[in-house]
Amino acid sequence: MKKAKTEQHAKEKLADSLLKEAENKLKEAVQTGDVTDINIAQTLLETAQPKRAEERETAEATNDMQKWVDKCKATLLEHFAKKSRTG
Repeated sequence: MKKAKTEQHAKEKLADSLLKEAENKLKEAVQTGDVTDINIAQTLLETAQPKRAEERETAEATNDMQKWVDKCKATLLEHFAKKSRTG
């Protein structure tokens, strides 16, 4: 699970970086009026935005799974603690 979280974090950083780069490129292209660069930046944004949304969904699913595992672990530990106290 830890490895999955590390990989997920790296993917999120990559998506954020790509999104930021696309936004900066678009800003510069609009300021200079370079239509080619505007189109390139728009394409980058169209690629980066869904990728970032996908990474957010995956992160949510990973967090939900971790909560479930933690809950199961706590329940199991509680069960064994009760069992060891009673006999």
